Amino acid sequence: MESILDNYKKTGSLSHAYLIIGAVDEIIGELKKIIEKIQGASLDNNPDVFIENYLVFGVGESRKLRDAGHKKSICGGKRFFIVGAHSFTEEAENALLKTLEEPLQDSHFFLAVPNIHAVLPTIKSRMTILQYDSLNKCEDGGICEKIIEKNIAERIIFLEELFDKCEDTEDIKKMRITGKNILKCFEKFIAKELKEKKWAERGGFAKKLEEVLKMEKYMMDISSSPRLILEYLSFILPHKGD
Repeated sequence: MESILDNYKKTGSLSHAYLIIGAVDEIIGELKKIIEKIQGASLDNNPDVFIENYLVFGVGESRKLRDAGHKKSICGGKRFFIVGAHSFTEEAENALLKTLEEPLQDSHFFLAVPNIHAVLPTIKSRMTILQYDSLNKCEDGGICEKIIEKNIAERIIFLEELFDKCEDTEDIKKMRITGKNILKCFEKFIAKELKEKKWAERGGFAKKLEEVLKMEKYMMDISSSPRLILEYLSFILPHKGD
């Protein structure tokens, strides 16, 4: 993301909207640092900076962003909108599209999402897309490693114990994010294994990678079951060393 700051230093300009893919919480933290350098001041209590991080970006959240985006700068300079979201409702995406299509001058939007499939192609087409490389090795990587090292029966028991600890809605929300992080680790593991396999062995691993990518999209759907998704992948994922 340093390219945002580098380009600003060279040209004095920013794109109207950025879509940044990666670890959402980390991206938001890095964006705050970048914008503070652009502004030359802390963002604390700055009325021209909008920062929110959502598990699900719904209609209410899209209206809040739209209303904020239609207001003029209070301090007379640029306005910055940093939004993190792990998933979107269809109605919210349509509303977000309209917000991006009708920006005020000197308004800049930064949307952080966990993967490229999180938003509609029409939204992606209106944004500058950047990939963020996480500073951490892998969130929840320890859980991922434990699953990969176990056989199928052990994986199911492990997941049962993991999800049995969930006692309320908030716990399920946290497990959905944990599940998303686990899938990202699965993706990295399979991609690495695929690269190291001989050509004749690559077909099966490529299909497994496709399934993981598909499940990443389903994981952040609020109607899906994180437990069932991980149990399904437990049957098809290779063991370490296969």
